[in-house]
Amino acid sequence: MMGSKTIASLLLFLSASSAKEQPTVYLPYSETEDVDFHLSSPDKSGCYRWTTDDDEMIELNPVVVNFEENCGTRLELIILSGTADKKGEKRIIVKAESVGPEGEERKVFIFPVVIAPVHKLKILSEKTEFKVSDKPGKFGLAAYDAQGNEFDTLDGVQISWLIGSNREIAKFQTRQNGPLVELTPLRSGIGIVMAMLTDPNYQETLEKAILDINVKAPLRLEPDGAYLLPGGELQVSLFEVLDDDFYKPVLEELPLTGDEAEYSLSIREDDIAKMDKERGVIIGVKPGEETSILIHDREGKIVKGVPIRVVLPHKMEITALPHPESIQLVAHSEYTILTTIYDEEGNEIYPSENILTKTTFGKQFDVIKISENGLRAEVRTNTVNLGKVRVTLRSTLTPDDEETEIKPHLKAVTDFEIYEKIIMKPTKTFLPWNNSEKENFDYTLTYKPTGGGGLYSYVVEPEELGKPAGQGKIKILSGPGVATVTVGMTDSMHNNDTAKVYLMDVVEISLINSTSEFLADSETRMGLAAYGRHPETGAQVIFDDCSDIGFEVKLSNTKDFTYVGKSVRGNPHEKGACASLRLIGSKHASSTVVTVTYTNSNKKTFKTSKQISVHKPLKAVEPERKPGQDIEVVLAVGARRDVVFQNGPVPWIGKPSGFYREVKLDDDGVAEVSLVRDLSTTEAAVLRITCLRLGNTIALFSVGNKPSSTNSKPSINRDRFSIVCSEPARISQVRAYTPMKGGSMYGSGVVDQSTGRVFLYNYRDVYVSFTVKDAEGRTMENVTSLEFGLRMSEDSLLKCEDDACQPRQMGKHSSTFRTVQIPAPPTIKFHPQGGRGDVDIQVSILGYRRDVLESVGATVPRDIA
Repeated sequence: MMGSKTIASLLLFLSASSAKEQPTVYLPYSETEDVDFHLSSPDKSGCYRWTTDDDEMIELNPVVVNFEENCGTRLELIILSGTADKKGEKRIIVKAESVGPEGEERKVFIFPVVIAPVHKLKILSEKTEFKVSDKPGKFGLAAYDAQGNEFDTLDGVQISWLIGSNREIAKFQTRQNGPLVELTPLRSGIGIVMAMLTDPNYQETLEKAILDINVKAPLRLEPDGAYLLPGGELQVSLFEVLDDDFYKPVLEELPLTGDEAEYSLSIREDDIAKMDKERGVIIGVKPGEETSILIHDREGKIVKGVPIRVVLPHKMEITALPHPESIQLVAHSEYTILTTIYDEEGNEIYPSENILTKTTFGKQFDVIKISENGLRAEVRTNTVNLGKVRVTLRSTLTPDDEETEIKPHLKAVTDFEIYEKIIMKPTKTFLPWNNSEKENFDYTLTYKPTGGGGLYSYVVEPEELGKPAGQGKIKILSGPGVATVTVGMTDSMHNNDTAKVYLMDVVEISLINSTSEFLADSETRMGLAAYGRHPETGAQVIFDDCSDIGFEVKLSNTKDFTYVGKSVRGNPHEKGACASLRLIGSKHASSTVVTVTYTNSNKKTFKTSKQISVHKPLKAVEPERKPGQDIEVVLAVGARRDVVFQNGPVPWIGKPSGFYREVKLDDDGVAEVSLVRDLSTTEAAVLRITCLRLGNTIALFSVGNKPSSTNSKPSINRDRFSIVCSEPARISQVRAYTPMKGGSMYGSGVVDQSTGRVFLYNYRDVYVSFTVKDAEGRTMENVTSLEFGLRMSEDSLLKCEDDACQPRQMGKHSSTFRTVQIPAPPTIKFHPQGGRGDVDIQVSILGYRRDVLESVGATVPRDIA
C-alpha cells in the first residue's frame, strides 16, 4: 500500500495526459556509501529536464547536451548513504519532461525508484564443474529485497568473495569486491564459492551466498604398470596433471594419507600383491600373475585402475648413462652405472629398494655413491683401459631384515672400454669469404684430433657449408656462415669435440705496424692483416689465413723494389698477420711506399699503406773479419786505433732523429771507444779505440732507429769486437830495407848466407822496421805510447834521421776505406854516411811515454824496462 504522501506526489506528476510510467528501479540501501545509478529517456531522443519528489534522499545530476535549454536524455542519480529506511523500502518518483518549441506536445516519463535493504543473496554461474585446463569461469552475485525483487545494481554496498576448500583448488582471476568475478581452476577437489556483504547493517542479518564447485584433473599413478619381483616393494605416488603438455607436463603429487587426502589406494587381488598401508608400499607376492592398483575417491568410488604384475627375473643388463647404447666411456668423466632386471618376456622389472645385489667395480672406476640395492651407482672413470662391472642378484629383504632368496640366481658382467676424451684443434678457424671471387676460396681444412680409439667420424653442420672429405679433412662448400665440425669416435659419437669455422666477408685490412726495415738483396716479407665481423659478438676478428684474398699491391719506387707476390695458404706469417707480401729491395738505403687495396662482396674498397726501407747488413771492413774469427784489436796502453763498420740501418725516413750508433763496453775502464763523426758517413761508421789501462774488454757496436709510430719494430744491427790493452813482451820481425824507385822497397836486401847480414846501398836511406809482440805472441798494432832504445855498433856509417832515434809509426790508408788511416809497423830511418862496413843495430823497449799517456788519460802501467 502506498502512503498518502507518495500518492499525492504521483498524482501531481501524472497531471500531464501524456505521462508514461516506466518499470520500477530497485536500489539497495547502504549506510556507508552512496548508491550510483543512471536513467535514460526511453525514446533515446528529444531533450528532457529531470525532477524528483524527494531531493533530500536523492541527488540528480542530469547529463546536459543542450545548454540553452539545460536538458538532455540521461540522468546520473545518487542515493545518499543512510538517508533511506534500513528496515523497510522507500519509494521516490523521478520525472523526465521533454523540452521543445511552444505548442509542441510535451512528453513525460515517470520512473518509480524503490530503495530497500538487501534481504537475500544468490551466486549465479555458467557452470560449477571445471577441469584444471579450463578457462576462467564467471560468477555473478544477485541481490533481492524482502518481496523477492532483484536489485538493478549492487553499487554502494561492500561485497567480499571467498573460496572454501581443503586445498587450493581455484583462485580469483579478478578483484573480489564487485558483483562479477572470474575464477581460475587450479587443481582437483570439491569446494564452495561464497559471497557476502560486509556493510555494518548486513553483517549480522544477511546470510552469505554459497555455491558448490567441483574441479577435476587427470590422475597419474607412478610407476604405471610396474613389474615386481616376489617380495619386491613398490613405492607408488599419485599425481594430478595440472598441465598435460606433451613435452613438459606439470604434475602435482597428491597425499594418500591424512585429512587432506582426496584419494586412497587398494589392491584388487591381495594374494598376488598386497598393500602395506603403514609404509605406503605395495609388495609382490605371487609370481606369474597380474592384478590392479585401484584408486578411490573420498566416497570410496573407484576412479582409476592401474595394472601391476609379479614376475621372476630372467636377465640383467649393465649400462652407463647418459649413453646407455654404448660401452665406450671417456676417462676422467662421471657416469651413472645402471643395472636393469628383465623378466623372460623382456619387461623391465621395478628396481625395488629392498632388492639385494652384489656389485663390484674394476679399479678403473672411482665409486662416488651407490644405491642401497646396488642397481644404481655414480662413478668416475680414472684411467684408460677396460673397466669391468659385475652384478649378482641375490634376494629381496623383508621389513624384518629377512632375506627372500630369488631363483634363478642371476649374474651380469660388462666390460666398458675407457678412452681419453677427444680433443680437436683448432677449435676456431676464421677465414675470409667473398662470393664474387669464391673460386679463390677452395678451402680444405685438416684436423688431427687426439684421444678416443683412433678411428674417427666427422659431421659438418649445416651441410650446405661443408662436408667431410676423408682422412680428417673438411671441404668447405659455400659461405658466408658458421660451420660446426664435430669429430667423434665412429662407434661412440658421444665422445666428441667440436670446432667452428667462421666464413666472413672482409671488413678491414691493414699492413701491420711492425718491421719496416729489411735487408737489401733478400726477399722481404711484410705482414698483412685482414679482418671479418664476428657473427656472434660483432667484434672485428683477424682471419687465420687470408692469403687467398685477391689483394692489389702497388709500389711507389719500382726502380729499387720489386713485388714478388703474396704468401700461399699455409705459409707461416708474422704475429698479428694472416698473409705476407713478398718484396725485394736492391739498393742500400732505398725506400718505397707499399699500398694494398681490396674490394669486398659489398663493393666496399679498403686501402692500407706503409713505408719500408732496405739496407745492407752491418759488417766490419777495417780490420776485416777473417772467416770463423772474431775481430781483435791489440794495442799498447795509451795507443789508439780506428776501426770501420760499413752499411747497417740508415736513418728512418719517418723519424730520422731517432737514428743512433752506439758502443757499449763490458769494462769501460780498460778502453774508450768513440764515434769519429767527421770521418763517418751514412754508409760507414769510424770508431776510435784508445787503451786506458792493461786489460781486456768486449765492445758491442749497435746501429738502428728508435721505435716510432711508423716504425714500431725497427731493425737493429750489432757487431762485437775484442779490445786487448796489452803489455809489450818482445820485438820480432826486424827488417831492414831500402826504398827503390817508384816507391817500392827492396824488402830485406841481399842476405849473405855465411854471415846472415843484409847488404844495403851506402848511398840510399836505410829503413829498419819491426813488430812488437805481447806475452801471448799477439802483434800490437799501435805502440806510439812506448819509448824505444837504439844501439849501433858503428855510428860512423849510419845516422838516425832525428836526434832521438825513436821509431815512427806512420799511418797508411785503409784498402777498403780511404779516409781512414791504419797503423803501420814502427820504423826508424837512417842516412848512410858513404862508408862501407858492417853495422849491428839493436832496438829495445825502454818503457812508456808518459806525455802520451797523460794526453789520453791513460793509467801508467808498471815499469817494463
